[in-house]
Amino acid sequence: MADKNVYTFEQFVSELNSEEKKVLVTLWYLQTLIDDGDSSLPTPPPPSVDPKGNDEVKKVADQKTDR
Repeated sequence: MADKNVYTFEQFVSELNSEEKKVLVTLWYLQTLIDDGDSSLPTPPPPSVDPKGNDEVKKVADQKTDR
């Protein structure tokens, strides 16, 4: 018999409304795409590292343009 203090995933899902279930399924589907990966897509290159050893973030001047 299950412990009354244990809250299972099935109990959690059963208490969701239809919109929440749709969001959960969508997030699950997107996560499976990320986990499985798509071999047809190119692998992004790793973040570049400054060969001089300067790993500080460079600040960019925040300039507003007139539109």
